[in-house]
Amino acid sequence: MKSLKDLNEAQLEAVQYNAGPHLIVAGAGSGKTKVLTHKIAFLIEDGFDPSNILALTFTNKAAKEMKKRITAMIGVTKSKQLWMGTFHSILARILRTEAEHINYKQNFSIYDREDSIALVSNVLLALNVSIDEKSPSAIQHLISSLKNRMILPEEFAKHHAETPSEKRLAQVYIEYNKRLFENNSMDFDDLLLKPIQLFNNNERILAKYKKDFKYVLVDEFQDTNKAQYEIIKLFVTGRTKLCAVGDDAQSIYGWRGADLDNMLNFEKDFPKTQVFRLEQNYRSTKKILKAAGSVIKNNQNQIEKTLWTNNEEGDLLSIIRCTDEKDEAFQISKQIKKEISAQKISLKDIAILYRINSQSRAMEEALRREKLPYKIVGGVEFFRRKEVKDIVAYLRILANQNDEESLLRIMNFPQRGIGSTSISKMIAFARKFDITLFATMARIFEVIEVKERIQKNVKQFKILLDKYIDLKDQLSLTELTSALIADLGVLKMYKDENSVESRQRYDNVQELINSVAEFTKEQKNATIDDFLAEVSLITGIDSYEEDDNYVTLMTIHSAKGLEFPVVFISGCEEDIFPLNKKFDSDSNIEEERRLFYVAVTRAERKIIFSYARSRYRFGEVAYQDVSRFIGEIDPSTVKELNSGQRKTSSRRRRAYYDELYQEDFDEFDQERRSLRVGSRVNHEKFGDGKILAIGGVGDSQKISIAFEEFGTKHLLTKFAKLTLI
Repeated sequence: MKSLKDLNEAQLEAVQYNAGPHLIVAGAGSGKTKVLTHKIAFLIEDGFDPSNILALTFTNKAAKEMKKRITAMIGVTKSKQLWMGTFHSILARILRTEAEHINYKQNFSIYDREDSIALVSNVLLALNVSIDEKSPSAIQHLISSLKNRMILPEEFAKHHAETPSEKRLAQVYIEYNKRLFENNSMDFDDLLLKPIQLFNNNERILAKYKKDFKYVLVDEFQDTNKAQYEIIKLFVTGRTKLCAVGDDAQSIYGWRGADLDNMLNFEKDFPKTQVFRLEQNYRSTKKILKAAGSVIKNNQNQIEKTLWTNNEEGDLLSIIRCTDEKDEAFQISKQIKKEISAQKISLKDIAILYRINSQSRAMEEALRREKLPYKIVGGVEFFRRKEVKDIVAYLRILANQNDEESLLRIMNFPQRGIGSTSISKMIAFARKFDITLFATMARIFEVIEVKERIQKNVKQFKILLDKYIDLKDQLSLTELTSALIADLGVLKMYKDENSVESRQRYDNVQELINSVAEFTKEQKNATIDDFLAEVSLITGIDSYEEDDNYVTLMTIHSAKGLEFPVVFISGCEEDIFPLNKKFDSDSNIEEERRLFYVAVTRAERKIIFSYARSRYRFGEVAYQDVSRFIGEIDPSTVKELNSGQRKTSSRRRRAYYDELYQEDFDEFDQERRSLRVGSRVNHEKFGDGKILAIGGVGDSQKISIAFEEFGTKHLLTKFAKLTLI
């Protein structure tokens, strides 16, 4: 059997076991993906029907890699029959099939976080409420947290909302969910909650899928949340077999609902469980493993295991002490050149990892000055860029005319003279007559106090949409998208504007057309619903290409599942790594330690830690202490590089520091607030920050704010909606 080749003894036992529920505890670099793919191939070679196998992952990238490996072993025909994908993609597929049983239409829209935040904003406006000055982003996060804990709006309002603030949140939560339903839309959390409701309320449908899924395999089991765990248990009651694969030491998503207890209590929840431990590491040197093990042993809540390797002893791990974040970026960029020269490695072999996104800023400047190509992975994802989301919103409306949020997004894009006042009157009309905003456009001449000129503009907009709604079943998806973009004239608009930003937007719209063409090439007869379902579930890490030759910059969370010969772990300081806001409980500091463990175990041959003695934060110089995690590393595995004897002249170093925080003034169409220098504030987009300076008067007044995760921003006070902390 191909599926049993090239496996070590522990891997072979795990692959062949088939007697009941089993948990495969797979240490970092121990061949987890290999075991999972070989096990699926083995089941099929052993007579299992591939259409009866459900394999759940957490990223599209992981699912595609597994499918590729399985196809190589069992062939395309059988691999295509597998139910394999992320939790969200598989459950979205089930929900589209069974939509009518939960009173949805099959063409429902899937809202990403940005869409959900926009909906929260509209709900707050409609209800005329505020919740302790929290931003729509913060409120959306609270709602998502409640859904992750399977607390629905009515339950929250009845049993959990006690304070006036919580009661207002309950009001917003109820209206938010009501609007989702009216829009024939679901948010990401609904993709997990709705199947549970579906299965609990319809035993016949649950029985159908339990019959289909005779074997359930779950990757990255340590990352499952309460809802995902409930779905797994629903599927595997009875004769269905369960194989869970994961590493408790790499559980790093508690902040978004992942519950490590799902893995720690697996044997209790599934009696007669067989546990397999994969402890041989194929990735890292002995010194790297020893260093990682010396840190993670300080956690109390973990499954016992000891990683070992036959790889070489390897170099000592290095620590660079830096003056500040600019010096850190300078030294890392010089060290990269040194590694490339000495080790004969490529740029793609190097990753710079950091705890928070704002750390990338100084790094980027230094890499640019050294002419070292780089790419940030997990930054602003392609399908989250404004110009791309605008076109995708048009496609959403063609598929689902109930999607009010998408309609509001494109009502005045490109500019067609339909102002916010007119839109508000249309929304009021829709609410009064209990019809959709889309249907209201056909009755625009009935809407009181909307000027005749604007009525004509709305009518023309409706005619445009109706035209492409009719064409969507007559043209291919590529033809439809290309024709729509040409009709809108956005490419000409961006070309005529002829700025750096407009040229980037032009290229992104062209790339969207290319991505549609590529999608339809890979999936014959693909519909607009198929494409929208695909793009709504794409994540930042899905864009990572291993073969592209550039230095990779990413957060440690984004790096999980990847590996690099050389890894830089920057910002190893208290209050950054571990992050200060995580100190509220022992469980959170243990998660930060697991995150550090993940960072260390990304490296194959070499690790360079860096920390700064001072760092510019919230507009002030903060003096930093080295991370406790550095102190937990076995001292026999590390050395400190002599950063005090750099030969580079201070003048040349200073060249790297110039203009790091010089930015143009950004405009945000928000209301004016009374603020003062030194105030701690929250911005809807940039998060928490501190006011450095306020200059000018009237509409020209400007405000400079140092944000924790985005550095210094210069805003026009007139448009800066800020909340005092």
